[in-house]
Amino acid sequence: MNKTTYQILIGSLLGDGCIAKNNSKCKNYSFKEMHCVEQSEYVEWKAKMLSCFGAIYCGKRPELFTKTKKLFTRLRKEMYDDKNHKHIITNHHFDYLDLFGLLIWYLDDGTWQKGQLNISCKSFNSKQLTKLVNILNKKYNISLKLYEYDYSKIISFRKESSKRILPLWKDMFVEHKIPKSMFYKLTGE
Repeated sequence: MNKTTYQILIGSLLGDGCIAKNNSKCKNYSFKEMHCVEQSEYVEWKAKMLSCFGAIYCGKRPELFTKTKKLFTRLRKEMYDDKNHKHIITNHHFDYLDLFGLLIWYLDDGTWQKGQLNISCKSFNSKQLTKLVNILNKKYNISLKLYEYDYSKIISFRKESSKRILPLWKDMFVEHKIPKSMFYKLTGE
């Protein structure tokens, strides 16, 4: 798997993607993701980018799913705490999540509010999110802050960080041919 594919997979698993069994008879797990109709081009793009896993796009909902793979079974064990119904961010992801993976996570779970970027991350452990925020702040010289509310958690990019990261993300849109239909996430329009 190349670096781009890896970042799409990890960003998606932090975002709207999940690892699940197709049925109880399957030995291994597969990757799945579903979005609203307005984001169908984005899901189709992800399916193409994840074609090395046999990803298939289904436009009815829209969703994508891959073939079952040992890799997904391993990632399931690493990234899910089934007992507490929480996602787990491993040290590996702390070390290797880059700005492109962060963009994919943002495109899945992010919002633009008055020039500020936010990522919803309610299914993650607060301690792990705090560690990830600190690592990203140091690694990319940005200023992220974790806010916790009753039923949700949000990683917020301070305005100066939003201004710094947006041009980089806009270049990534072009470089990776991310559908223009998702560009509203970077402009609030």
